[in-house]
Amino acid sequence: MNLTRTVGPTAAFRHEALLYGGKADFLEATVPFIREGLRADEPVLAVLEREKIGWLEDALGDDAYDVFFEDMAAVGANPARLIANCRRFASAHPQSPALRGVGEPTGGRRSADALDECRRHEALLNLAFSGDRDLWLLCPYDTEALPESVLEDARATHPLIAEGGAEHTSHCYEHAAGVLAGELPAPPADATELAFSSGNGREVRAFAEQAARSLGLRPEGVENVVFAAGELTANSVLHGGGGGTIIAWSDSDSVVLEVRDRGMLDNPLVGRLRPNVDESRGRGLWLVNQLCNLVQIRSGPHGTAVRVHAS
Repeated sequence: MNLTRTVGPTAAFRHEALLYGGKADFLEATVPFIREGLRADEPVLAVLEREKIGWLEDALGDDAYDVFFEDMAAVGANPARLIANCRRFASAHPQSPALRGVGEPTGGRRSADALDECRRHEALLNLAFSGDRDLWLLCPYDTEALPESVLEDARATHPLIAEGGAEHTSHCYEHAAGVLAGELPAPPADATELAFSSGNGREVRAFAEQAARSLGLRPEGVENVVFAAGELTANSVLHGGGGGTIIAWSDSDSVVLEVRDRGMLDNPLVGRLRPNVDESRGRGLWLVNQLCNLVQIRSGPHGTAVRVHAS
């Protein structure tokens, strides 16, 4: 695996999946990658689960003090927050000509829905950083712990693959449009729903509060569910044809809300990047992403569905 690069006048985003098997394989690839970045005065961000941060701290020794470590369980519990986190890191080093990152969103025990959102996150990274900064992002995928379908997703969302000490172009790589296509699974048969328009915001909030309280969510969780319902339905009224449907059900220990309308989102990064002070659109989805455990958005010619999970 070639760890050096020439930094030129044109920004280049290098997005690479590292397919590894176990601790030794992980460290064999990531430690030299990080050390080469530090040697070249490139700020290095590592967003990983706590156990792997510990592995790297032990292996790097004193070099670990120069790495910006962040806990994936805190930063990326909702994968839709990760692009903004990466942008914050880049913005904190405006004078650095090049940056490096190690990020493993699929680590830990992710649900099937969360893994699907990790796939979408990886695809959207290619849009979020295209031509923006000279950032080399290495994304580890554990071949011993992850199902083959997730490894296939890694090959589809990363232009480059590192495996067994070598790297190559991914022959399965799809541009974001292909990866982002598809719809959400249908809600369960026992889900409850409410039609809404501009005149029944209070009814919507009461509907969401009842759904949250019926599962016994703590007060903060109830507040988050009610806030998400208000923001998402207000977006539908303003931008989605004047109204829509809100659906609620429980999933294990979470409340799930889904808001459907006839609108279509034209920006797949909406809600993932912090809006500027003078921007009104996208602010509601941004806030919902900060408060909820998981947010799933599907939008196309037939309308938009936003599904949030909160506990």
